[in-house]
Amino acid sequence: RAAAQVTDGSQYHVLLIITDGVISDMLQTKEAIVTASALPMSIIIVGVGPAEFEGELGLGNSREGG
Repeated sequence: RAAAQVTDGSQYHVLLIITDGVISDMLQTKEAIVTASALPMSIIIVGVGPAEFEGELGLGNSREGG
């Protein structure tokens, strides 16, 4: 929400998500990333621990439907 408040491009945001589990609401997450892609923002997702994170690998391609 904070990144959406700045409309003139004068600020750049980095969203760092650190997770120890698989994203359970993948569709909602992809939609949020696509919405945020119009903003001056980078999103970094870091998986830690023994969980399987293969599903998160496709989040970088959300705009293409991947």
